[in-house]
Amino acid sequence: METGGYVGVNSFGFGGANCHVLLKSNPKNKINNGESNGLPRLVFVSGRTEQAVETLLNDVKSRQLDVEY
Repeated sequence: METGGYVGVNSFGFGGANCHVLLKSNPKNKINNGESNGLPRLVFVSGRTEQAVETLLNDVKSRQLDVEY
């Protein structure tokens, strides 16, 4: 099991608003090892070009089905 980690996100607005957040990974155990329960899934991807979208969709198709991914 992956140990996870932390990531910091900072945002500095033009109007002087600043925001900082520290996020920690969720070490939750998977239910049923991520196996499908038979429900259809929607996958949303976005890219600047059609080729970028195709690359993302091909990446999703190449991965083992994991409903919690």
